Amino acid sequence: MAIGESSLRLLRNLKLGREEHCQRLLTMLILNGPYPHWNSRNAPSPKGRDFLLALDGLCFGTEEWTTLPSFVEEFDRPGATTGRQVRHRTTRCYGTTGSG
Repeated sequence: MAIGESSLRLLRNLKLGREEHCQRLLTMLILNGPYPHWNSRNAPSPKGRDFLLALDGLCFGTEEWTTLPSFVEEFDRPGATTGRQVRHRTTRCYGTTGSG
């Protein structure tokens, strides 16, 4: 499913800051579809996969992946314990679903 006018209208109506607006728009472009549910694994579109591979190549010299990537826009990592307080961290990532 491609990004539709309703998805873009929803982005405008959410009153997000610049960073989150760009984050959501980039995610929708990588997936070529609506913004996914939090912490869900999604396959990038062919153009999204090419973009991520090119980015991986620029950063790490990767020329190809041994398995197809699974894109996770945002997930919650276990928190670091500091005394009685637990700090939770949110991370955006993409990666392969198997060893590679």
